[in-house]
Amino acid sequence: MSYVRKKNIKGKEYLYEQRSDRVGGKVKTTHVKYIGKEGVVPNKNENYDAIDKKELGKTFGYTEDINEAGYIMTDGKLIDFSGKRQASGYKDGKPLPGKPDYLKGGHNLDHREINKVIRTEKLTKKEKDLLKESQSYYMNIFGERTGAIRFFKTKNSINVEFFKKPTSTQLSIIRQSFREGDIIFADFTYKKKSGNRDGYDSYYKFIQDI
Repeated sequence: MSYVRKKNIKGKEYLYEQRSDRVGGKVKTTHVKYIGKEGVVPNKNENYDAIDKKELGKTFGYTEDINEAGYIMTDGKLIDFSGKRQASGYKDGKPLPGKPDYLKGGHNLDHREINKVIRTEKLTKKEKDLLKESQSYYMNIFGERTGAIRFFKTKNSINVEFFKKPTSTQLSIIRQSFREGDIIFADFTYKKKSGNRDGYDSYYKFIQDI
C-alpha cells in the first residue's frame, strides 16, 4: 500500500491510497480510497498566526522520502529534516552539479529547530512562559497550532508525537511507513499520556490508543 496524488478535472490535487496487485503476471494499480486534498487543511482548529509559512518552506522545505521527514502535516506533506538546506554541497535542498547527495535518506536535524519558523511576538503569555521553562516547547507550539505530528523513522522503529488528534491522511502515511519488525513508540501529548512503554509491534495495536 502506498499513497499517490492525482489531479481531478479542475486541476486540484487529491490524495489517494493505492494498492498494487500482481494479476496474470502483471502489476495492476488501483486507487482504493480517497483520503484527503493536497493543500487543503482538514483540521479546522489549526492556527497559523504564529507560524511563518514562508520561512517553513525556505528553511526546511518538503520531502517525499519518509526517512527524511521531521514532521507530518495534516495534509500529508513531509517537512524535510535531512539538513540538505543547511549543509554544504547543496542549494535549495538539491545537490550541486557533480556533488553527491550524501544526506539522502537521513534525518539529521533536531526537532527543536522548528523554533526558526515560530513568530514569538504572536505567542500567548502562557506559551511564552512555558518557553522560559524549556525551549523544547517550540515543538509543542508548532504541533498544537498546525496539527503536525513529530516524526522520526529509524531502521527498526517509528517515533511519533501527537499534539492533536491526527487526520486520516497522517495515519495513512504512518501505516505506509510501517514495516514488519518495526516498533512504534508514541506520545499522545494531546491526551497527556504516553503510549505503550515497550512500543507497539503492530499498527493495529498502535491505532487502538489514538
